[in-house]
Amino acid sequence: MVPLHDVEGGACSCGRRSCGSPGKHPRVPGRDRTGRGAGADELRAWWRDAPAANVGVVTGPVSGRAVLDVDPRRGGDDERAAAEAGGGPIGRTPVSLTSGGGRHLCLAHP
Repeated sequence: MVPLHDVEGGACSCGRRSCGSPGKHPRVPGRDRTGRGAGADELRAWWRDAPAANVGVVTGPVSGRAVLDVDPRRGGDDERAAAEAGGGPIGRTPVSLTSGGGRHLCLAHP
């Protein structure tokens, strides 16, 4: 896990006026690329220092994890169907619900 910026008063806590991904990028530079897991003390310190931080999960080759974002409002169900048509059924996998009515499917990175 890594702490992500949050949105405060409609703006990203990173302070950039034109942030391209408000509330969705790491507060700890580079930690999403190292592959080093955070210990319990480090996790507690991150959220003690930024209690409103969003929670991010490191994905890609470094973590061995992939996440498929299925957002029905933006054609996510069609994208999932296309992914399954090309690679076979996804099957049972951990799922987390998103605030917009979608879901994140947690998979092994190819």
